[in-house]
Amino acid sequence: RTPLIAFVRYDGRDTDRATNLWRRWLTDCNLRKVTEDASGEGGKKLFAPQVSGGTSVLYHEMTQATDDNQIAAIKWYDDNDIDISFWWMDAGWYFKTSNEGVNAGKGESLGDGVWASTGVWQVDTNRFPSKMKAISDYGETVGVHTLLWFEPERIGDFSCCLNDGTTVNRNWVLSGALVNLGNRDALEWFKERITQIIGEGGIYMYREDFNIAPLSIWRNADSKNRQGITENKYIQGHMELWDYIL
Repeated sequence: RTPLIAFVRYDGRDTDRATNLWRRWLTDCNLRKVTEDASGEGGKKLFAPQVSGGTSVLYHEMTQATDDNQIAAIKWYDDNDIDISFWWMDAGWYFKTSNEGVNAGKGESLGDGVWASTGVWQVDTNRFPSKMKAISDYGETVGVHTLLWFEPERIGDFSCCLNDGTTVNRNWVLSGALVNLGNRDALEWFKERITQIIGEGGIYMYREDFNIAPLSIWRNADSKNRQGITENKYIQGHMELWDYIL
């Protein structure tokens, strides 16, 4: 599988028509359809719009979150008849966050330095002894699924462990920041690690972020006569990661 380019042909110079034809093609031919119910009856349809809740403002994303305060927050929504379908758990649930000057529960302001731990994909079991399974289990009792944030291409901390107990394999990383998902060893590690975290935590939905502009990094990794090959393999790996999670 390689990156593709698609063109939609249309007549005239109507920008709205061109845009809507593109949207229709994207929706009808590309977006994933999901089963309507657990029985499989009713055919498949696009994933319906959802309403999510979360505590990112209260707990600096998830850097000060815990099993207990997340369960308490879901309960608050339910007690107050606020109908949500997903519980959104964003950045900061991973290892080391609570050990780097983050005073959980004290409401202290945090600087951007806390995001240096991004890329250490281990659940902080000091704050989440259940590995977030308790949150997912409680949510299901009130009809709320859990959603968990990842940013698999980013690594911010070489001093810690990306691969439990060992230092980061620098051969996996481009320009000191971008994990190369075109590297087979890195890709296989991420496939297993992400699905492990999702499985152990009872997480219903995987959510992915991307906060790096990758083009210059890809280009700098290639010789002049091989421009584009790192990007090509990276995109293939990224798509394989999504397929594996599904």
